[in-house]
Amino acid sequence: MPHGDVYHLVVPPGYVTAFFLFDVSDAIDLPGVRAAVGPTVETRRLATRPPTPTYLQYQQPPLALDGSVIGAGEVENCRVRFEAFDYGVVSVALTQGLPELLGARRP
Repeated sequence: MPHGDVYHLVVPPGYVTAFFLFDVSDAIDLPGVRAAVGPTVETRRLATRPPTPTYLQYQQPPLALDGSVIGAGEVENCRVRFEAFDYGVVSVALTQGLPELLGARRP
């Protein structure tokens, strides 16, 4: 085909997520976070397929909340989700849907 022809790449619907981890303190008071934010906070369990030994489970499962709960529901067209871990780490996940059609030019 001649130079400059346009091709379209069909991508199945999906999402891309960027994770950022912040070491914010020595420890986070998860019951205090739950009390401050309210019932919208969910406890996250370690997701495993086969049954796992107890030594692979969280001693204190992290708390997860949607960014909209604290006024940060969307940043740069990305959905925001937070997780707080008792060992002082906060995870921020930015998720955005992939477009169904990506245009590409032939070099």
